[in-house]
Amino acid sequence: MKILDAVAVVLDEANEPLHYKEIAQRIIEKKLWQKKGKTPHASVNAALSVDITDFKETTRFQRIKPGTYALLEWDKGTRPGNSSILQSSKKKTQRMS
Repeated sequence: MKILDAVAVVLDEANEPLHYKEIAQRIIEKKLWQKKGKTPHASVNAALSVDITDFKETTRFQRIKPGTYALLEWDKGTRPGNSSILQSSKKKTQRMS
């Protein structure tokens, strides 16, 4: 499985935003992706960052605060229970800026 597909599975199962280190840990525990280096969490973070930055129109992910990611579909109303989580996290991040 590709790393971003594994991230999508983990976030979908968690049903809430997660920090990239937690995402990496769950990916490894579930054996969804074979880590190739000593810092799989850095690989997850890099893959998410590149996907969000370079593929704005087609990405499945969003960064809601530094290091914490969610599925973009949650913010589009397909998971109404999570929209409040995302909005709350975004407001906290804006206040900190």
